[in-house]
Amino acid sequence: DFDPLPRMAAIYGIAELCGVGHRKAIKLAEARLEHRDAGTRQACVQLLEKIATQDMTEIVRKVQERLEDEDEHVRDSAYYALEAIKKTAPERRRWISDLPDLGDLDRLGFESSDDEEEGQ
Repeated sequence: DFDPLPRMAAIYGIAELCGVGHRKAIKLAEARLEHRDAGTRQACVQLLEKIATQDMTEIVRKVQERLEDEDEHVRDSAYYALEAIKKTAPERRRWISDLPDLGDLDRLGFESSDDEEEGQ
C-alpha cells in the first residue's frame, strides 16, 4: 500500500505479535530490504529496528547498506534503526510498543464513545 499508515500499523502489529529476536519475522523483513518500492524498504528497516538484536551482524550490515539508499526516508529510518539495534541485547522477548496503551480509555479521560460524541 502506498499509504504509510497501514505500513506502520503492520510494523507495530508484527513487532508486537512476534517480539524481539523472532527469526521468521526478521527473515521476512530482510528479504525485502532491496524491494523496488522505497516505502517497502523503509517499512522493513523500521521493523528490523524493533525486532533485531545487536548480535545479528548480517542484519546490521544490511541495514547499514540502506544508509546509501536512493530514498531519504529509507536512509533516515536506517540511521535510527541502527541506533536502536545497537542498544538491543541478544535475547528473545516480547516487544514493548512505544505507542500509548488504548486498553484503558478511562485513564485517557473517556468513559465510553458516547461521552466523546456528547462533548462535540
